[in-house]
Order: sequence, then structure tokens, then C-alpha cells
Amino acid sequence: MHFHSGAVTNWHHHPGGQLLFVVSGNARVGTVADGCVAVSPGHLVVAPPNETHWHGAAKGADCTLLAITWGTTCWHEEVPDLEH
Repeated sequence: MHFHSGAVTNWHHHPGGQLLFVVSGNARVGTVADGCVAVSPGHLVVAPPNETHWHGAAKGADCTLLAITWGTTCWHEEVPDLEH
């Protein structure tokens, strides 16, 4: 999936978990426990089953992520600008 500068998903979770591989650009991933984390190309992010998280591009740069998801996506609220 491709994200334009500063674009992120809403908070969400996957009952079976998700793998995110950063293909290009400057990505951000956020969790309740860790807050916003910068992720570079070549890195793999593991979202365990039912972990509420969000992901997208850093402000000022696009990014492309490869996502492998088990189960459905359960959507939650928007991520406030201050959190990413």
C-alpha cells in the first residue's frame, strides 16, 4: 500500500495479526504502548493479534508498505495529528 506524505490509517487491529514490510520511504507505526515509531526501508514490523495500531507515511515523505494480514481489519477512531 502507498501512503502520501503525512497520510496514516485510523487506529485498527487484526484478530490474526499483521506483518508490515517497509518497501520505500519514511514510514511511521504507532501503538498504544510504544507511541509513534519511525521505520525505514527494509524493516519488518510485527503487529501481534489484536494489537491496536496505525501506520502510514512521515510528514514530508511518501512511503510504500507491503502488508500481510491474518483475518479482518477492525477499524477504530482517527489518529490525532499530534500522535504522528
